Amino acid sequence: MTIIGLSIPEVAALLSILSLLIAAISRFYHKFKTTISAPLIEAMDKLRHEINQLEGYLVTEYETLNNKTEKLAERLRRQECQLEQKGEMTYDDCRLVDKG
Repeated sequence: MTIIGLSIPEVAALLSILSLLIAAISRFYHKFKTTISAPLIEAMDKLRHEINQLEGYLVTEYETLNNKTEKLAERLRRQECQLEQKGEMTYDDCRLVDKG
């Protein structure tokens, strides 16, 4: 009896060769995964953690600088208003003029 032109012992030999080949590929993949992939994944996780920390730091710095900029802009508006109006208008009046 033949299967695809091969006798039964030849088919059995072919299947056992394929089984050995698949086992070797599986071992190589497992070794690759544990020796190369695992450290890379660990390093990527550390980098992701550091990036998140840096992002938090940058957001905090941005908010601090934004607050300082707003305070400086407000102080500058007050000084400009005082110089332009020379005491004729109150600060609230100057703000209304600036916004208008």
